[in-house]
Amino acid sequence: MAYDDGDYRDEDDGGNIFLLPKTIDYYQFQITELLERERFGEAKELLRFLLECQTNDTAAMEEWRTLLEWLDQEFPQHEEPEEETESDMLRKALLSRAEKDERFVEHLLELLQYSPGIDEKLMAIEQLTYLDHPLINDSLIRWLENADIPPTLQYTVLQALKKRGVVGEVAILSDGAPLYVRVEDTPTGIEAFPEKLQKVLARVRDVSESELPSLAYFAEPFWLEWLYGIYATERYEYLLNEHFHVDAWAAALHFIVADRMLGGANRDAILEMYGLSEEDDLKQFEKAVYSMDSWSRTDD
Repeated sequence: MAYDDGDYRDEDDGGNIFLLPKTIDYYQFQITELLERERFGEAKELLRFLLECQTNDTAAMEEWRTLLEWLDQEFPQHEEPEEETESDMLRKALLSRAEKDERFVEHLLELLQYSPGIDEKLMAIEQLTYLDHPLINDSLIRWLENADIPPTLQYTVLQALKKRGVVGEVAILSDGAPLYVRVEDTPTGIEAFPEKLQKVLARVRDVSESELPSLAYFAEPFWLEWLYGIYATERYEYLLNEHFHVDAWAAALHFIVADRMLGGANRDAILEMYGLSEEDDLKQFEKAVYSMDSWSRTDD
């Protein structure tokens, strides 16, 4: 099935997906991230999926095949993604290191507050999630309430506090003003968000099912990443309280994902798919496209 300029196709007879260069770059990043986080089971599952796809990039296919063979040889026990087991292993390793180095937790807290790099801060938050120390919860909460930090880090800290069993309200500094959220309400997964936000993704699935079924593979992680990235910010609160047109936001999500990851998007055709023609609907569509596009280009 051709899409726009014909570079992308989804074969009805074999169910094969043709990977465009932008899509390959996206998956390369996902594989690297999984390996860095030692989530070998998920990396192997993703590689098997990619090797069933089609692409003109033979070098990428050979790299994936070699990497999968190496992972199968080095980590044969990781046949399925087992988040709990891997989390237990990480917790055990971190607790062991903390026992040997009494300043380990303090070092992670210093990285969190003073390191200039986002990756170092994310690593510190993840490791602090599994450690037992009286300073951790208070330090994470104080950082949220007193530092103007990127929204993605805000969500990550809230998620860490939730995993650590913290409950209650915190005042997050958002654009210089406090925004009050409850730690235990921090969403994990699309089903934890308000219904209207869930409907956006469901609408994209319904519309793309017959015309472009592979779109959902990319729409769901993008939509979730965007929601996580704006959670506990004025943008998220505005999204919940404004007049919200599900079809307009679904069309915008469809447009962004198709344009970024599937080789291009036909704006008018997408608007027609979602039945958008009224001026107010078109304004909300353009606003939604701008909101997601500007966030994904500037969030780092």
